[in-house]
Amino acid sequence: MNKDLIVGFLTIVVIGWVISSCNTDRVFEDYRDFEDGSWKLEEKVSFKIREIQPQSTIPVVSIRYTDTYEFHNLYIRFVQEDSTASILQDTLVNIALFDSKTGRPIGKGFGNRHTVYDTLLGKGKIFPETTQITIWQYMRKERLEGIESVGIKLLGDN
Repeated sequence: MNKDLIVGFLTIVVIGWVISSCNTDRVFEDYRDFEDGSWKLEEKVSFKIREIQPQSTIPVVSIRYTDTYEFHNLYIRFVQEDSTASILQDTLVNIALFDSKTGRPIGKGFGNRHTVYDTLLGKGKIFPETTQITIWQYMRKERLEGIESVGIKLLGDN
């Protein structure tokens, strides 16, 4: 009986792994955690994307935050650079983290930790020459308490 239970469990794990690895929409995904759960004003988050073909991708920014974050939104600068460090695009993006009327967190999560995903469609595209994406917090506050990590996903436009 114990052996059947273990074999059943391993079968479910393998099937889950195979199904989750079949997601071909994701071209690139990476996250950066902040050490003390706060994002400093001067702290930039950079992602190297040299190995992909960005012209056919949809950019998605991911913000993981807690209830200790004191604002209802987050302004970020989303900067694309080419291989010579020339700026291709510098966009200011406003991401809602809490509903402005109810105060409830936006995104997925439980307890006091939540993650919000914002597609940057209409706010910019990924240029074919882009080799690096850099994100800065633009709230003009020395430390943003409650921001735990920032990530970027590039999804195939299939």
